[in-house]
Amino acid sequence: MVPMEPRGPGVLAELALPVLGLTGAIAAGKSAAGDLLGSMGCLVSRSDQHAHEVLRDPEVVKSLVDWWGAGVLDSEGDIARPAVAERVFASQVERERLEALVHPRIHLLREACFAQATPATKALVIEAPLLFEAKMDEHCAQTIFIDAARAVRLARVAERGWDNAELDRRESAQWPLDVKREKADHVLRNEDSLDGLRLQLETILLHLTASE
Repeated sequence: MVPMEPRGPGVLAELALPVLGLTGAIAAGKSAAGDLLGSMGCLVSRSDQHAHEVLRDPEVVKSLVDWWGAGVLDSEGDIARPAVAERVFASQVERERLEALVHPRIHLLREACFAQATPATKALVIEAPLLFEAKMDEHCAQTIFIDAARAVRLARVAERGWDNAELDRRESAQWPLDVKREKADHVLRNEDSLDGLRLQLETILLHLTASE
């Protein structure tokens, strides 16, 4: 829900490790690909997870309640992401205001994540839904776009309670998929078992680390 901030390379410039950018169509399996890369010895920074953490920050919670009222809180007093999504997907102004609040904090969490790299780390991975929109691909040696047929993705988002209209609404806040496919160095399909996806990722990682 919260896209990644366009920031400078920071710690990326200090680490002698290749950087992979990982993004994909909604419900295509970007997170699954991130899990696989993590199991291969990569250090994965997940923008959505960082955003979850940021939305638990008391200062952020207070700001959102001040802006939008107590309706953005769930029954336990935490930020209800669906309520936030409803506001930011309906208004570019509100989306930009949210981004200005949370992006610097997400950036710090990403820097802290990558600072945990060890000599055994094979690569750093920036997993982000808006990798290209935020121009973070400029800091990546290669980029990967995870794709799947729309029918497959619709079946997956139905498990989240989304319908066709909701998928369209969320995709409309991002660049067209064709543009992302064109910009990516690798477009990988994820429609069946994860074994095929793992094999493709292993090949990319092997070539990436061999060229460093």
